[in-house]
Amino acid sequence: MITASLFGLVHGFGFASVLAETELPRRGAVWALLAFNLGIELAQLSIVLLLFPPLALAAKKSWFRSGILIPISATVAVLASLWFVKRAGHVEFLPWLGS
Repeated sequence: MITASLFGLVHGFGFASVLAETELPRRGAVWALLAFNLGIELAQLSIVLLLFPPLALAAKKSWFRSGILIPISATVAVLASLWFVKRAGHVEFLPWLGS
């Protein structure tokens, strides 16, 4: 629970800094943020509902760990590290990867 809370806090600070750069209008900002967050949450829920059943079945197979879990986890770790370096260090490289 502590790890999730810390992740949420760091994620929230990152979101807040990016949001501050968008210069949202003062009027209607709360509703715009709520609608945006609701949309994000619904998209995440849809992805989980779509992917959970086949991944739960695949997790029982012998090839799951080496064929799916490790490669996807490594890809996520590399992308997260690159984005962290780009944002925290204000370093510009791989422009197609976003900022």
